Amino acid sequence: MKKIIVFALVVALCVPALFSCDVIEQVAEKFGIDLGGSDPVADVANMYNMSTPTKVVATTTQNIGGFKLNCSYELVTGFVDNKPASVYTVTSESIRSVEDGGNNEEVKDMVISTTKKTESVEGYGSRVNGGEWDPSGSVWTIGRGRMALNLNAEYLTDVVYENNTLSFTVPAANVVQVLGEAYSANVAGDVKVVIVDDGAVITSIDLHYNLKGDEAANLVESEMTVKVIYTYDLERITLD
Repeated sequence: MKKIIVFALVVALCVPALFSCDVIEQVAEKFGIDLGGSDPVADVANMYNMSTPTKVVATTTQNIGGFKLNCSYELVTGFVDNKPASVYTVTSESIRSVEDGGNNEEVKDMVISTTKKTESVEGYGSRVNGGEWDPSGSVWTIGRGRMALNLNAEYLTDVVYENNTLSFTVPAANVVQVLGEAYSANVAGDVKVVIVDDGAVITSIDLHYNLKGDEAANLVESEMTVKVIYTYDLERITLD
């Protein structure tokens, strides 16, 4: 069966306390705002409502304790033999724990990388990293307007719209209203946002903010950069 995936960004939050990158699936509601032409925030919100991407690629970079952790997330939707299909690939970097860091005979890298590729086809189910098919697996799809943030001018400051690019700041007090509780739980301070459109749909979004520290884990705040690119071409999916 199909499963509608409701992504705000299809992005990850790298949670410092866990030393790992976890995908945050963010539920966002449709706005129902009429395109008035005088409010760029409302205009971009409407473009979100009209956007039905077939491919989403998100990359994150976290600077933490002298280390740079890079993660990537790619969701492709399409068809295999005329059956709905999707491929979701996650490549994440994390800091190796002290226990796993090696011994006197072997010194391992502090940053480790892992990749997980989930292929799903209607009628077959899904499989991970080319393994056995699980018939209960679901095909992931992105519904129209289901990737929208809660874009409302009253929650934003420093709003500028030029050359199909909307930039603004989300003050710390309003992050939960714009990004939702799940995402905002790990954000410290303001969030800088840049959204690019082609006049009809959203093509990319960039976020820059700090992640909260964890005193118990002896971690300070870390800098996070997120970039997401949306494309709308007819995707051809080939199974490995």
